[in-house]
Amino acid sequence: MKDELSILIPAYNAECCPLVDSLCRQMATLREKGVTVELVVVEDGSTDAAALTANAAIANREGCR
Repeated sequence: MKDELSILIPAYNAECCPLVDSLCRQMATLREKGVTVELVVVEDGSTDAAALTANAAIANREGCR
């Protein structure tokens, strides 16, 4: 059996990049141990343009969408 982990973060008017950066470091450690890891940030209807712009960059990180 292959070890897999999915992390889901709902985002509403908040910049998630600091949290995602921290999780990405932890995900890298898990990958080294053979665990398949993905992180999904779900936009939940935000109206804050700054948060939307900042969070768009998350899709460029490995294992994130």
